[in-house]
Amino acid sequence: MMGKIVFGTIFVFNMIIVVRKLQEYGGKSRKDLKTCDSRGKTCEDVRAGKPLLYFIYMNMKYLVKTVLVSTLLLCACDKGVDYPITLYASELSRVSEVRLFTSKKEIFDSDVIKTFVGNYEYFELPTTSEIHSLNETISFISADSALFEALTTGFTVKKDANQFLFYSSLLSNAYLGDIVWPLLKYTDELVSVPPTYGFRYLTKEVRVGYGSYRNLEICFFSYVLLKYEDLIATIGRISNEFNEEAINTLQLRDTLAIQEYRVRFIAK
Repeated sequence: MMGKIVFGTIFVFNMIIVVRKLQEYGGKSRKDLKTCDSRGKTCEDVRAGKPLLYFIYMNMKYLVKTVLVSTLLLCACDKGVDYPITLYASELSRVSEVRLFTSKKEIFDSDVIKTFVGNYEYFELPTTSEIHSLNETISFISADSALFEALTTGFTVKKDANQFLFYSSLLSNAYLGDIVWPLLKYTDELVSVPPTYGFRYLTKEVRVGYGSYRNLEICFFSYVLLKYEDLIATIGRISNEFNEEAINTLQLRDTLAIQEYRVRFIAK
C-alpha cells in the first residue's frame, strides 16, 4: 500500500512538471526556442519541422524518470509478500477453563466439572515444549491458499482484518441431527445430495485463526457431549471456535463440557 502511495505521488508530481512545460511551450513561437545542444543542425531540424518531438526531446529527463520510477514501484507493489510463508507451532494459550453445561444451564462447581471431565485426554492440553516437539506447520502458498502440514488437502483462505477463515478443498459428509455441528461457530454451507448415498449433505471443514500471515493463532476447543436419551458420549477436539448458541440445543439432562484454546504459529 505504501509503495502505491509513493508511486502515485511521484507520478503525479512529474506529470505536473511535464504539463506545465507543455503549456509554457505552447505559448512560444518556434523562434523563441533555443538550440538544445551542440548538435545544432539536428535539433534545429527537429525544432523547425517537428515541434512536438522537440518538446519531448527537451523534457526527456522528466519523462524517463517518471516511467522508470513508476515501473520500479509497480514491480515492488506487485511483488508484495514473498510466498510460500511457513509458520511453525510456537506456544499454546488457554482461552477458557473447562466449562460445563447441563439442561441449557452452566455449572460452576469445580468439583462437579472435574468429576464429569475425569481423565479425558482431550482436556489435557499439551505444554509449550510438547507443542515445539510436534513441529507442526502452516504454509501460505499465496494470500488466499494454505496447507496444514498434518493434512494433504489445501485450504482456501478468506481474510477479514485480522481474522483468517480456512475452507477445506474437500467435501465431507454431514448428517441431519449431527450433534457436533451445532458446536461450531464457523461453518460452510450444506450441499444437499440424494439420500441414497447414506447421508443428506456435503460440506467443507472450516478452521479459524487470528493474526497475520507471519504470526497467527489457530483456534481449537476440546469437548465431551453426553446425550442422555441415547446414553452416548461424543468426545473430540476441533479446530474452530465454540458456538455459544449450542447451549440452547441441549435437551433435558444433556451434558456438555468444552475448553477453548489457541496455538500460535510464527514464521521463522
